[in-house]
Amino acid sequence: MKSLQLTTICAITLLGLMTGCGGAGMSGAAGTSRKEKQDDSGRTDASTPAVVTGAYLTCNDSPEDSQGNNDAVGCSMIANGATVTPTPANKLAFYRSKDGGPYQKPDKSNTASGHQALFYKAKTETAKTRYIATYANQWGVDEISCNNLPCNQAVKIGTTPEFLSIEPQATTQFGAWSMDSGYISTVNTLKKMGIDLNFIEPDSYCDRSGIFFGSNPGKKYIQIKTSMSMPWGATTIESSSRFYAQVSNFSKKKLKDGSFYKENSYCIVVSLKTTNGSPDFYADEISQSGAKIRTDQFHLVLTNTSENLGIIKSFLNAIPD
Repeated sequence: MKSLQLTTICAITLLGLMTGCGGAGMSGAAGTSRKEKQDDSGRTDASTPAVVTGAYLTCNDSPEDSQGNNDAVGCSMIANGATVTPTPANKLAFYRSKDGGPYQKPDKSNTASGHQALFYKAKTETAKTRYIATYANQWGVDEISCNNLPCNQAVKIGTTPEFLSIEPQATTQFGAWSMDSGYISTVNTLKKMGIDLNFIEPDSYCDRSGIFFGSNPGKKYIQIKTSMSMPWGATTIESSSRFYAQVSNFSKKKLKDGSFYKENSYCIVVSLKTTNGSPDFYADEISQSGAKIRTDQFHLVLTNTSENLGIIKSFLNAIPD
């Protein structure tokens, strides 16, 4: 997109760009700063806003960037006539998805032709491709997409973000444990005997070496509460490159003591339940690989960092029981 073309964008909307991880503020056209808050534990609250106005996702064919038989499509996020700079706080990122498949990163970034993101595609893919920008909104992110070209789509935010987004950091691991029917059956049997297993023991999920991927925390649950030899199901903690999933797929589930998560020094374990009848979605819907949520109840497991805890607390505070 030529700079002359960009300056013609003048309609005003409001985009709430919230920090999700790290301490960097929103930079770019708005020039606003981020103020950090702290919760009662002294940790940084990861939901403080940085606002930018007049935001649009623009995507169009870019003939000058075409290569061989591949067409080029350029996309940018524009606010007040200037491109918005991606930061850890605003989580601005660009992708394309063909036929609803995994999100693919741009082939080039910040091109000489003026696009922030440049995608190459075969001519036959035009009608099958969606171009996507993600941006932070409170504890998660929203998506804005272009299904047709040219696209000049105003960015609008909802009161609740579309996706819970916990991005990977150098020291962060992610996992999910889906409770299968074998474990649930055992829990229900023990409950009738006066033993309530609706609790979380983080030491069953992690230690200083990291998350226990491939292990079954349900087995450890039962061993902690009873010495009886009983079945505990077959599911294990699956790893994921990130947690990026539609909020409409799940909500929080209260534990016996009234809480929704537990933590030790090494990990945070969050109690969640699905909201659809046949749960089957990826914990990382961007890559559509890794851990999958397959049952009505599951636990999200993530490395205990200030950023992750802030995201989880903000998410749980905003989601009804």
